[in-house]
Amino acid sequence: MAVVDIDVGVGSGTFQAILQDPQGNPAGSASIIQVSDAWSVRCTWEVQGVIALFSGTWRVQVLLEGLGLNAPEFQQELTPPEPMVAGKTTPYPDPIRDVVFPAGSIVLPATEDSLSFHVAAVLTARTSAGAPLPVAAMVDLGIVNIFRYP
Repeated sequence: MAVVDIDVGVGSGTFQAILQDPQGNPAGSASIIQVSDAWSVRCTWEVQGVIALFSGTWRVQVLLEGLGLNAPEFQQELTPPEPMVAGKTTPYPDPIRDVVFPAGSIVLPATEDSLSFHVAAVLTARTSAGAPLPVAAMVDLGIVNIFRYP
């Protein structure tokens, strides 16, 4: 689990992300997941100040960057995007939803039976017209090893 502060000069807040194993438990520092298992990242955040007055949408992405030569990259998003409600400072999302990596969504090259990935969760915001707001928070979730068993 990691928590970072959001500080955009027009408000503040916190963004927390927890990598969860296939059973939905917080994963440890050595996360190992089989390609045939679904797994997820739980992200929650709250904001205060002027940023809490905006309306639009929150975008949460979980990015996997493969480690090694020609390693693949993957991403999943919180879908649908979480509405940004003017005046709301209580924790988002409400109700809590996870960014889910369905079983089989990480496809390893045929020549590899396991690969390691650097995992990061990213929170950004957009206006109701779809323009990006100057808000971003990133949580480094460490390394996960994805493997294919036979």
